[in-house]
Amino acid sequence: MKGKLYVGTDKKEFNKVLDAYTDKNVETDRISRILRKYSPKYKSSIDGEVATVQGKRIHVDYLPTIDAMLEAKARYKHPREVVGAALFKIERDKCIFLTESRDPDLQRVYEVHQREANELADKLWEMNTEEFDYQLTHAIATVLSGSFAAVFGQSYGDWRKSLAELTQK
Repeated sequence: MKGKLYVGTDKKEFNKVLDAYTDKNVETDRISRILRKYSPKYKSSIDGEVATVQGKRIHVDYLPTIDAMLEAKARYKHPREVVGAALFKIERDKCIFLTESRDPDLQRVYEVHQREANELADKLWEMNTEEFDYQLTHAIATVLSGSFAAVFGQSYGDWRKSLAELTQK
């Protein structure tokens, strides 16, 4: 709206113009695009801005990330390890630290599942495109960890701790 001046007395029209240039409008547009893209697949489990996935209620902002993780769960023999390794790759390469990134146990899991993890990490990172306003909505720690918990039933941090426990046994 830079360089433009709104002059008028109609409150509805003013609010319409104001909404067109606010973060609220951007968020609403992003949510609408997510709903358009994923509602055919999850139509029975979406209620407004809340989706129910595997019995857990989540905000639709999480849906693209969870969908990618659910596809990985169906596709890979060891999905939890592949998804965990993909999150590690994003953490390491994009400097988004969910936990300690020099974890030797996680490094080992990543090396075992590197090809699949790289593919999934690229897919998750690609979600940060124009379609979703170039926001890191799908690669921020809370969404990645929350999505991991929704799909696998434990947080990403707890899963990482379990790797250390397996090594100690």
